[in-house]
Amino acid sequence: MNNSAKMLQDKTPSTNGNLCQSGLELWTKVSGVRSQADPFSCRPIWNLAFHEAYSPKRQIFIQGGLDGLAVMAEKHQPNGSSILTPVEPHWFFGSSMIGNRSLEAANDLITSYLSENKHKLSAVVVSGVRPRSKGAHNLRNKFEDRFTLIKHSRKTLCAASLKDGFDGYLSRRSSNTRKGLKKAYRKAESAEVYFERKCPNSAREVKSTFDRMIDVEMKSWKGAALGMATGQPCAFYRTMMRKLTEEKQARVIFAKIADQDIGYIFGGVCEHVYRGQQFSFARSHEDLSLGNLLQAEKVRWLCEEKIERYDMGPITGRRMGYKAHWAEKRMHIETWMMKNV
Repeated sequence: MNNSAKMLQDKTPSTNGNLCQSGLELWTKVSGVRSQADPFSCRPIWNLAFHEAYSPKRQIFIQGGLDGLAVMAEKHQPNGSSILTPVEPHWFFGSSMIGNRSLEAANDLITSYLSENKHKLSAVVVSGVRPRSKGAHNLRNKFEDRFTLIKHSRKTLCAASLKDGFDGYLSRRSSNTRKGLKKAYRKAESAEVYFERKCPNSAREVKSTFDRMIDVEMKSWKGAALGMATGQPCAFYRTMMRKLTEEKQARVIFAKIADQDIGYIFGGVCEHVYRGQQFSFARSHEDLSLGNLLQAEKVRWLCEEKIERYDMGPITGRRMGYKAHWAEKRMHIETWMMKNV
């Protein structure tokens, strides 16, 4: 690559001191753009947590400056060719091109890669494209003479405004939702349920907090087979909590009876946006509507912190319909594959 391009080594700061710190700092600064459908998933915390857990040997390339950035990871194909993809190429929530001049940065990155890499670049995968947006139009105009552009997948994300505080948020929910919450709070009070807020601030607290969450997962309908209790998902979310804690951005609430954890909800703050990650509760207490109560308690806490938006991730797909009660905003994103012609 030319000297204007920065390459992040294939490990994160905690495991390899050779990571380009200036590139990481630049990525952090640029990725907090609110115009993104999912700004949290554009950040290094999300992407590098995935990188550590799922694909630590891939090289990550970063190109650009404060006015625009492109961040991509290299994937080698069995036939000897290569693909440039988002660093997190599983859910495709974030964007690999961020900022006003990100297309120019992406073009420079791709050109440098092609000129200096011996592998043939067969495709570039771009995520976080807003359909029918100016960005989508510009992306097509920039690259359609060099690549064949194909729409790979589409998702609908959801979010809720928190600008009017907790009461304002509740006023935008249906009367049935509000009545259901009042009933659930009364039942929880009778069962002596209370809620504990946690912002881990040390490696020791990260471990203890995450271990408590896993204990709840194992008592939930997810068990060991689903959710984040084992394998790469466990490594991903554990790493994310560590990285969030380093930035003082982790937010966890536990639902408890006496000294027993019976539920939790976990996510992280990015500027004035909160992105939910995981929540779960023990099957033995399903009758207490803990999912709704944990969501309500999370919104209450975020409103106290003056957070302006609650991002809840995808609303389409299996078991995602519950989010319709909590989020009024819908944002469509697409992933495009640019095949090299």
